[in-house]
Formats: sequence, structure tokens, C-alpha cells
Amino acid sequence: MSLKENLKALMSAARKPKTDATEVRSILSQLATDVPAAEALVDELENRRRSLLVTGDDGELDAIDAKIVEANRNVERLCAGRDKMTGRLAEIEAAADQAQKIKAYRDAAAMVANMGPEVEKLIRDGCDMVIDGLRKVHLVEQAINQANANLPDNEAHLPSFELTMRGIPGEPQQRGKSKIRDHEWHYTGNAEGWGAVEAQFVGNVTPIGDGKTGKLNRSGSTFDVELRRYREVEVLIERGWARPVPLALSLRLPAFRVGEADIWAPFNPGFGDLGSNPAAILDHIDRLKQERLRPAMDPRPDRSTKTVLELVS
Repeated sequence: MSLKENLKALMSAARKPKTDATEVRSILSQLATDVPAAEALVDELENRRRSLLVTGDDGELDAIDAKIVEANRNVERLCAGRDKMTGRLAEIEAAADQAQKIKAYRDAAAMVANMGPEVEKLIRDGCDMVIDGLRKVHLVEQAINQANANLPDNEAHLPSFELTMRGIPGEPQQRGKSKIRDHEWHYTGNAEGWGAVEAQFVGNVTPIGDGKTGKLNRSGSTFDVELRRYREVEVLIERGWARPVPLALSLRLPAFRVGEADIWAPFNPGFGDLGSNPAAILDHIDRLKQERLRPAMDPRPDRSTKTVLELVS
């Protein structure tokens, strides 16, 4: 399209009460080309006019002046249209941004209304499941304690249920890799237990008989020694259970709403070992359950009052 046609389309769009963002962006993209082109035409006409000031007559100057006036007017219209379209695009984008904010706000408000009951049910049911699991753990512990208190013949004590369920079992001592060491002279007789003869005294040993025994002269004293050969064995030391922190001691499930009783408060009146006091913990579970049945209490102090004067006449 020509510059004149583009200008006509711009003016038509500017007169519309509403224009969508796509159309406005297309117009602004075209203006990015049309405005420089219109300004270049003005420069070209101005150069021709300066030439005609010397070589042309009045009629030619009047004609070129008319073209310059029209070209300048076109530049002004294009720039004014650009400003208008830029402002309109800003309004459209601001309206779209506001609409997005309104939608996000209403979606959030709807989630509060719709998800509140669902989330509360999930949390309350989840807490009930945890408490039910805790109860079952200590019912099993109670059965284990009773069985251990009346242990049948030839049966070993049963370990804590929570320990076997959550801990890592212990490991017995185990032999590892080994190697045979070279023969060494070792103290014997009255010096038995001193170990191997020190390296600086080995040269002082005098073998006897078959060479498996000998005498060591050391600092004016004589010691019985014998050749010994040992197996060096790497032994993995025994280690006990990796013991977890008891659930009843470490769990905390606070009240869902302010003023309600805690769902589970840690039990720690002289806690003892795992599985040692299931009856007390079961009583604690029942006591907390009863406390949760009471109505919620507002923990805030009573509302205070104030007096104000309002002018009526």
C-alpha cells in the first residue's frame, strides 16, 4: 500500500471507538516504516525547493510549496496517529493486565472457598491415621511386654515392635581378611606377655637347639624367647541397633484451629526405652482424644470498649 493509503487506514482506525491489540500492533509496525519515509519525502521536497529558488519561476515554487505543506501535514498526521495508537495499545494492555489480575484474584478467592473444607478434611483424616497408627504400635508393644513377662521355656525375649519396625538391626562381630605374618622372636617364660622382641634387641638373641627357642641378653639380663608365627586377622567389631527416637516422643500434631486441643502433644514423662511404657502412652492417646471433643475456646482476651462522640447537630 502507498503512504496515502496507509494514512487513510490509520485515520480510519483512529476513529474507531475500539481496536484490538493485534490491529494496533500491526498499525504501529507499519508506522515504523511510514514515518521515516514521510520525513524523507519532506527532506527531498525541501531540497528541490532550494534548487527552484534559483532556477524556477513563481508557479513552480508555489507548486513545490503546496507539496511541502501537504508532506509536512502527512508527517504530523502520522506522528499524531502513532501517539494515539501507542496510547491505545497501552490502554488495551493495561486492561488485559487488570483482567488477568481480577481473574487471578477471583480464582484465589474461589480456591479459599472450595478448597478449605477439602484441605481441613485431608489434614484431620491424616492426623487421625497417624494417631491410629501410634495406638496400634503400642497395642503391639503391650502384647510383647506381656509375652516377655510370661516367657515360655527356651524362647528368647521379643524386642520392641517400634525398634524392629523403624530401627536398623545390630551386627555381630565378624572375621574379615587375614594374612600370615613372618616368624618373630617373642618373649616367653617370666616375660610372657611382653610381646615381640623389640627390633633393636633382635640381634642379641642366641638360638638354642633347633633354633625355635633362644636366649636374649638385654641390659645385663637374660630372657627366654621363642619363634612364633601369627595370623593377622581384621575383625569387624560388634555394633548394636541403630535406635530411632520414639514416635510418641518426637511427634507433634498441633490443633487444626486456634482454641482447639492439640491432636498430639509429645509424651515425655520419664519416657524410658522403646516399648517400655505402652499403657501410659495408650492412656495419653485416650486423654488427648477426650480433650479434642471439647468446643474450641477463643484464646484472646475479652473485647474492650471505647466511647466516642458523634456530632448530631
